[in-house]
Amino acid sequence: MLKKITIILIVFLFTFKAYSQFYVDAYYGINYSNKKYTLGYPFYNYTEQRYFGDPIDTTYYWNGTDSAMAIKYELISFKQKTENVNYNFYSGYSYGVKVGYVFLKYWVAETGINFRSKKTQENNKVTSLWKDEKYSNNELYFQYIQSNTLELNIYNFYLNLKAQYPIKKFTPCIFTGINFGKYIFYHNYESNDAFSEYNVVKKTQYWDKISLGAIFGIGVSYKIFKNTSIFANYSHYSFNLTPSKGKITENYSITPYNYAAPAHYIECEKGEIKENDIPVDNIHYSGSNFNIGIRYCFNKKQKATESPLDTSIMTN
Repeated sequence: MLKKITIILIVFLFTFKAYSQFYVDAYYGINYSNKKYTLGYPFYNYTEQRYFGDPIDTTYYWNGTDSAMAIKYELISFKQKTENVNYNFYSGYSYGVKVGYVFLKYWVAETGINFRSKKTQENNKVTSLWKDEKYSNNELYFQYIQSNTLELNIYNFYLNLKAQYPIKKFTPCIFTGINFGKYIFYHNYESNDAFSEYNVVKKTQYWDKISLGAIFGIGVSYKIFKNTSIFANYSHYSFNLTPSKGKITENYSITPYNYAAPAHYIECEKGEIKENDIPVDNIHYSGSNFNIGIRYCFNKKQKATESPLDTSIMTN
């Protein structure tokens, strides 16, 4: 029995030595998912319209250089509308590098890192419009607008185990692995109020510890030169984003350009925020990824008694 085990170990070690080889990949990919999320406050569209009639009062206020007059009109009616905004956090682009180690003819271990970025196409707004009934064309006066934008950046570190089968210059494969994702949300808030002395800019970040997820996919490579191949992969990623930490990095008020006085800059409160005040929560980050790339295989130093390793076994 011991003799059989010894023979098996010798054969395994010889095979491991014969087929071991490193390669390095660089790739670019596209992420896709039809999953969308509806977030709560402040990520929704809110629009209001105020309809005014005859003037009922006149007031004066100080704008920094001289007194100005404001006329208060009778409020005839008030309309408002709230609409949810759907966010797709997964779809976008990615790029990265990885290193593979072929330890058996049909088995490969891989490790790598990639970067994904997604800036929301939806820019939710809070707007207010004034409508003066005195004019025949019912002219609308813009009062103010507030906007919120979100950007998500993710750095993925992953470990894959891959099975492959060389067929001449082509090598199809399947793979699975685990993913460690480090992510951060960037939330930018701006107000542009034509009737206010100051506009507000506030930038906040939300994040958490590393998220653990899963990867599985298929791919194929094609050897174009002795040590160089091109490849394509289709894979699926899945993990959760539940930020529990946050901080305000910028928070200030500044005089709008329509004021004649020199710009005034007021620094506002910054620092950490409470977990309950984070508006992004429990995002299931999952979807498909398609990437293409190029691979370079390093030659293995071999003894004269060993036959050279065919680089066609180097796959994604």
